[in-house]
Amino acid sequence: MDNLISRESTNGQGLVRTVAFLLMALAGLIIGYEADRSSVEKAKIEAEHYQEEKAQLTLSKIRAFLLNATQLSETLRVLVEQYPGKDEKQINEYLDRIVESAPDDLIYGAGVWYEPFEFRKTDRYFGPYVHRGSRPGTRILTKEWQDPNYNFHEQSWYRQAMEANGKPAFTEPYFDNGTVYMTLAVAFSDRQTGTVKGVVTVDMILPQLQRLIDSVNESSSDVITVIGKSGRLLAHPQSQDLIQKTQSKEKAGTVHSILDIPPKYFYDAVWTPIVFETLMPENGWKVTVASPRTSLMAGYINQRTLTVVLLMSYEFVLLIVFIFINLFTESLNRVKERSFQAITSERNQIKAIVDNVQFGLFRADSLGRIQAGYSQSCRTLLSLEPSLDMNRRTFWKYFSLSYREEANYETFFSQVFEVPFLAEEMADQIPAQLSIKGKTLAFRYYPIMKDDEVESILVAFMDVSRTHLMEIENNNNKALVRILRNKDRFADLINEILHIENTVLSPMAWPDLDTAQAMRNIRRIIHTWKGDLATFGVQEAVTYIHNLEDLANENMSVSHSIDYIKTLKALLTSYLNRYNSVLRIPLVRMDERHVSVSEKALNDLRKAVHSAGNIPDADRMIQTFIDQSMMENGEDILAYLSISAIEMGRRQEKNILVETKGGEIFLPRHYAAVLTSLNHVVRNAVDHGIEKSRDRIGKSVESHIEIEIAEDDHSYRITISDDGRGINHDKLREAVIAKGLSTAAQWELMDEDSQLHFIFIDSISTKSQVSVTSGRGVGLDHVMATVQAHGGQIWVATRLGHGTTFVITLPKAKAPSQSIMGMPGSFGSLVS
Repeated sequence: MDNLISRESTNGQGLVRTVAFLLMALAGLIIGYEADRSSVEKAKIEAEHYQEEKAQLTLSKIRAFLLNATQLSETLRVLVEQYPGKDEKQINEYLDRIVESAPDDLIYGAGVWYEPFEFRKTDRYFGPYVHRGSRPGTRILTKEWQDPNYNFHEQSWYRQAMEANGKPAFTEPYFDNGTVYMTLAVAFSDRQTGTVKGVVTVDMILPQLQRLIDSVNESSSDVITVIGKSGRLLAHPQSQDLIQKTQSKEKAGTVHSILDIPPKYFYDAVWTPIVFETLMPENGWKVTVASPRTSLMAGYINQRTLTVVLLMSYEFVLLIVFIFINLFTESLNRVKERSFQAITSERNQIKAIVDNVQFGLFRADSLGRIQAGYSQSCRTLLSLEPSLDMNRRTFWKYFSLSYREEANYETFFSQVFEVPFLAEEMADQIPAQLSIKGKTLAFRYYPIMKDDEVESILVAFMDVSRTHLMEIENNNNKALVRILRNKDRFADLINEILHIENTVLSPMAWPDLDTAQAMRNIRRIIHTWKGDLATFGVQEAVTYIHNLEDLANENMSVSHSIDYIKTLKALLTSYLNRYNSVLRIPLVRMDERHVSVSEKALNDLRKAVHSAGNIPDADRMIQTFIDQSMMENGEDILAYLSISAIEMGRRQEKNILVETKGGEIFLPRHYAAVLTSLNHVVRNAVDHGIEKSRDRIGKSVESHIEIEIAEDDHSYRITISDDGRGINHDKLREAVIAKGLSTAAQWELMDEDSQLHFIFIDSISTKSQVSVTSGRGVGLDHVMATVQAHGGQIWVATRLGHGTTFVITLPKAKAPSQSIMGMPGSFGSLVS
């Protein structure tokens, strides 16, 4: 018995040692990671400061470069404002002296441009301009007002100066006769009345800017460039080499000067550059500093190497110590006092490590109570008071979750203890990332087993706010790419949302419906929007609609829902404005649909019309061509649904392969709403049907979804199939009976088709938890309503454990169209 007790004690000590050394190894890895992260952040800050100093130095020199022209324009403005406007010779002499006194390598010319008035009875405009001649020291006076075809009041530089309201206005540089120029224009006023009388201009020669950039780039591995307001390159340290290199790669005759160089060549001279940009508010120029990553981050690279060496040394020494202790454990156990001291020392070391690590670490029992021995950093990460006793409450009470979020969290946490043999899988279901008091925290959960039961859960968490923001930015970029690939469909969706209140949401739209029925229609509409916006990746709007659906289920009135939808419109309008430079989707006239037609198709139409025997035949040919051009492209529909399935599969960590057929088929435009609603079917297949890879027992790890478009003489047929878990009749039965839509006896009398028909009923869902993706029982209700509204039918076939198939048929009734006969100019323009 004593030997048995001793053996159990020894096993317990061995377990303690193993856990201790694993924690120490883990702590070493985390400390190394934090040290590396701290080093890279410091290196980035130092690099940014270095590049910012260089950019500011260059900015100061550029401002000094522009100061001569600015002072010159101010002098000319003062002279002109004092000049009464009666003597043409006097103003010409002003201009000649100004140009003569200015640096000849900086100032090319100057001019005065008046608002329309009778300077002389025979001339309407007055615009003398003096510029340097081809011979040194010579100047030439031109009178633009003598040319009746030159109206300088319509020139962009003139309007820009007038809009600047007396402040200097710099125009975009331009290339002329082998030289790059730029104009500085300033409006001048009548000093007695204060009214604007016209504009004075000073033209600068920009090669001096190139010499300035060459000087700041001397003896430096950096490449400092100047980029104009329109994105054109103004100065580069290797300008001539860059021009020659670009001319050799681009189409002949497209590159004449540095202004014509595309942005992709700006930083070719720098290997893996880090680019810093600074804006000049006065003229919209950008000064960029491109530095080689290897030189800019050299200190960090050395620090990282040292960190890796120290970490590997620490882990190696730790491993050697662990082996050494295990080899001598029998001899150490013979001496109880020494064994006790060793265990006590190890526990003290572990406590010291846990108390000093930079991540949160604690154990929680089945009731969610934090056990003794949690790391002190838990308080810091959760923003808790130092005096707070963390053991007195369930730990997720410190997360500031909403009531629904807290209930879901408690459910997932309890499931780990209820199903011990699936503890690790259940732990993966607990939310792994939470936003707590302005921070984004990442959590990992490790079930601790004892005698085939889960004793407690080890919870480790850390602050990943910076990484989370980068992930959001990355997802936004992916969403923009997805929108650009389906820009017309996205524009149609936004147009529908922004114009919904004048049609569907008006109380007059449902005169025969009560409030509950009206709210069901609204829930159906916004749920469809959520699915479409999720496909495009507009996550901010998806989250807002998800919260709006919660409110819509809590006896919200129609008027209140309209107010919330107005907020959604404002959110989408803000999104379009924020990314307008990329998307270029206007907020007006989005209801105009653009159709692309190939040149070959137009030539074929021309030949067919010429060969027509009479005008009615030609009219039918043209009308057929127009109808076909305005049809929905099957390839675009399949691509849209495929993107929706793959993107949702990625979010849910499901490996999905989408196979499509029938992309060559075109469908009438009036079926657009039906085709868009099929997004609900695809999303339900991914969310409800497709299992995660570890749950696909007896199947391929990769899930399959097949989408096919077919047609015959009378109808179009769209088939969507998946190889997932199929529809669970038992869960469907429970949901239907719970809603009072059928009794148990009635259910047993129904055939399978009648039972499956209930999945299209509003609020019926076999999913127990409501998520941003699904669970409200609204999507398929909308699909059925849309298909039936267009005269179509929908069938469902399912097999538990093998998958589900939806078949939608739409009649091939031709949409009403208008003959083009009688439309002025239409027929003639097509056949000419």
